[in-house]
Amino acid sequence: MLSGVLTFATASAALKAAAPLFRPGADLRFDLSGVVRADSAGVGLLIEWLRLARAAGSQLRFAHLPESLRAMMRVGGVEGMLPIDMA
Repeated sequence: MLSGVLTFATASAALKAAAPLFRPGADLRFDLSGVVRADSAGVGLLIEWLRLARAAGSQLRFAHLPESLRAMMRVGGVEGMLPIDMA
């Protein structure tokens, strides 16, 4: 579960912290219900995590995205490319 902010100030550290999770065959589900604020760097982080998962042969899903983050993804035209659980 992710919490806090996903912004330019935090994206690099979040990327580094999550990197060991992307292993061959890993089945990952990132719960974003605790994210209170995000900017375009947060959207970029989700896209980079997806790239890392695919490169490693991992499965990745995102769950409980805050509406503000989803709105940025819609405006940026990337919402449909990310694996988002609706439940």
